[in-house]
Amino acid sequence: IFSHSGGRFWNKSHTNWLESTSPICSREGITCPNAEKDEQVVEIDLSGFGLRGTLSSDIWELPHLNRPKLSRNAVSIDFHGIEQAAKLTSLKLSSCHLRNLEGLLNATASLKEVHLASNQFEGGIQPEVLGLIYVEKLNLSNNHFSGRLPSQIGRVTSLVELSLLDNQLTGPLPSEIGNLRNL
Repeated sequence: IFSHSGGRFWNKSHTNWLESTSPICSREGITCPNAEKDEQVVEIDLSGFGLRGTLSSDIWELPHLNRPKLSRNAVSIDFHGIEQAAKLTSLKLSSCHLRNLEGLLNATASLKEVHLASNQFEGGIQPEVLGLIYVEKLNLSNNHFSGRLPSQIGRVTSLVELSLLDNQLTGPLPSEIGNLRNL
């Protein structure tokens, strides 16, 4: 992560990312169940660190990763291989300058919460989002989505929270929104 995201320019302390002998679980922003044993990474919280560039799909090779929090960074994210992160429950990617969600559709059913607010999406809501049928919380606010809310929204029947504020969506709500009984 460090070398592919402009690590030496990060806004927050990153000295322990520079030390090759420093165990991954002791690095700032990394959470492991038992850091002393350098066990599997379950959370990466680098929100507001100043990451830039494209974050490699290698991040999805962390089999126990369940909560990557990368909001407020100028990064693109490669979602190819996301299906390898079988325990992924939440994606917090607001304010990341994202434009493309290609590959996100392959996320496993464990993914329940997706935050994509304040990115740079344009046009209709991308099918990759509407195919995440097990998601319970979906935040797409403050983007540049336009046109009608697609009828495919009715397939995301697990939705409890949906935020579409500050987009340019027009027209009536699709009748399929009635399928969202928990909303």
